[in-house]
Amino acid sequence: MKQAVLLLSMLLFSLTNAKAQGKNGPLFSRADTLKGWNASPRSCYNVRHYYLDFEVHMNRKFIEGTNTMEFVMVENAKVLQIDLGQGMGLTNVEWNGKKVPVKREEGAYFLYFPDTLYESTRHSIQLKFAGHPPMAKDAPWDGGFVWDNDANGNPWVGVANQKEGASLWWPCKDQWLDEPDSITVRITVPVGLTAVSNGRLRNQETLDGKSRFEWFVSKPINHYNVTLYIGKFAHFSDIYPGVGRPLDLNYYVLEYNERKAKKHFEQVKGMFACYDQFLGPYPFYEDGYKLVEAPYLGMEHQSAIAYGNDYLIGYAGYDATELGLEFDFIIIHETAHEYWGNSVSGADPADMWIHEAFATYMEAMYVECKYGKDIAYEYIDTWRGRIKNDKPMMGKRGLNDHPSTDVYYKGAFMLHTLRNLIQDEPKWIGLLKAIQTEFKHQTVTTEEFVDFIGKYLHQDYSWFFYQYLKISGVPVFVYSYDNEAAGGPVIRYRWENVMKDFKMPVFVNVNSEGWVKLSPTAEWKEYKPQVRSVDYMDLDEFSGYFVIRNASSKY
Repeated sequence: MKQAVLLLSMLLFSLTNAKAQGKNGPLFSRADTLKGWNASPRSCYNVRHYYLDFEVHMNRKFIEGTNTMEFVMVENAKVLQIDLGQGMGLTNVEWNGKKVPVKREEGAYFLYFPDTLYESTRHSIQLKFAGHPPMAKDAPWDGGFVWDNDANGNPWVGVANQKEGASLWWPCKDQWLDEPDSITVRITVPVGLTAVSNGRLRNQETLDGKSRFEWFVSKPINHYNVTLYIGKFAHFSDIYPGVGRPLDLNYYVLEYNERKAKKHFEQVKGMFACYDQFLGPYPFYEDGYKLVEAPYLGMEHQSAIAYGNDYLIGYAGYDATELGLEFDFIIIHETAHEYWGNSVSGADPADMWIHEAFATYMEAMYVECKYGKDIAYEYIDTWRGRIKNDKPMMGKRGLNDHPSTDVYYKGAFMLHTLRNLIQDEPKWIGLLKAIQTEFKHQTVTTEEFVDFIGKYLHQDYSWFFYQYLKISGVPVFVYSYDNEAAGGPVIRYRWENVMKDFKMPVFVNVNSEGWVKLSPTAEWKEYKPQVRSVDYMDLDEFSGYFVIRNASSKY
């Protein structure tokens, strides 16, 4: 009877959440619901540890292995959900020596246990899996495996699956909300190749023409950050003095790039010196820091960042800002994710802006650290043309709803706007560090995040965040001035395309007489400047993300 009730609740959840209608049909599929929901088959347990042990068959582009999952029950249940992509399959599931029946639906497997798993009990199941993982069409944006060869013809393999999720290639509870406390990754590859994963190398052995590399991650990790790299790598290391203790820096690069990499990666220490200043200590000292040369541009894999920028400055050698800045974009941006996304992690794809907005804004703060605030402000202003305003930056929770690219540049500009709204640099830096401390190695929802910021600043900023996160457009500051008004010139102004309680101030300078703070709302207001006539009016556009419209005198 309980199982029937469970299945009915699952069906109702699906019908309620997966049938949202758009102009061209459902916005979210059943697969989206299964991937995003937190219904009983998922919410009933928390993952503690994975032991992921698999072999990569290079010629066949095939992987097979076992994932032993340790978990604790949050409530009594007999059915659990495990996720695994369509190209892969579970070949066997065992619990306490018993085979567990499974039923597949889309990218989910439902495991039907013969006995009740009781609340607060700890369990271990073995998930055997095999298959041909999907190949990426355009990694890292269109995720999957990348099977490549280096310049000498040696195999060179990587995987990126932020959007698609870890279950694209290995069985897990593929949910942002529940990160494993730790993970062991054991990879078997042909002898002569090196396999790199997250964390620290704990063991390496060669037997019967095969090499096995065992890596261990001691801190919580996003599922999509669990990764592998295979290649003919050279390894070298360095030490960054760090905050209170040294940080291990390890680099795995293609053998013929070792000399080039040693010179190019010297900028890592300077980057960490800036991040220490703005954010506090690197959050994964125990697991170290790695850059690993990958056959695609880059990805923020925790403690094992994918590096594929060809040892060039900018973005693949291109400086989109045209400011002549000499730093490697991939190193700066992807390392920023160690703080924003990997340590402080969104609880759902709907919260992805926390990852991308802050990591992008850290680029500007790094520019400020290295080149000064004026250049940093110019860097920020180049983002305006890349903003689409096509959909809200905050998605729908529980539906695997991924936002547009606005979480990068619009999100970063939103943070720049907040910084200028606060107008207190020590408080701004203090806020960044406080967030890193409060949510270190945790998942957090947007609501929890915004609430914490309000408490830290002793002022409610929900009106600010939800304007930018929930409205797809941009605030518009509308003004007009009337020099013929009785009693002298009048400037009329208000916000358009804003929520009712939006109250962000704007600074104006009439006839170069000095900057004055206005407090527009959605209703028209008036300001009477102490001038004979308004000849022109400047607005401080660099302080925030909004647009300006000079309306007619009729309002």
